[in-house]
Amino acid sequence: MTNQTANLTIKTIFDRGAESESQMVFFTESDMKQHNQSYTYAFDESRLYQSDQPILGQIEIGPDFVTRSISGDENYVMHFKEGYKERIVYQTPDGSFVTDVATLNIDIDMENGFGIAHILYRISFAESESMVNEIRISVEAIK
Repeated sequence: MTNQTANLTIKTIFDRGAESESQMVFFTESDMKQHNQSYTYAFDESRLYQSDQPILGQIEIGPDFVTRSISGDENYVMHFKEGYKERIVYQTPDGSFVTDVATLNIDIDMENGFGIAHILYRISFAESESMVNEIRISVEAIK
């Protein structure tokens, strides 16, 4: 198992292609660990949430999947794999809510834990409310 530190950039586009499209970019250092054919990246995500408690983010990237999770004051786990659909439970200090997530496309170009993972997914909040979001995760060596 290999351990090192990597620069992580997570760019998220919300409601892609709609008038209400918005984006967020998050840069951080992460602890990178290799597990067989996948890599995990653990990092502090507290700056993105209004919380007094630490919120830890983790991303796992494999040959054909990405898993995204946070734990702390807010909690969720999302699995992305081409054609995969799942129900996600978001836990917040104000209560929990459920969404459905369907991976539309996933493109992973990684070598030795560094590279880019690109995810396009549909998130549904209610029977008639949904939007397409895009996540681009870039992992670079610290120079």
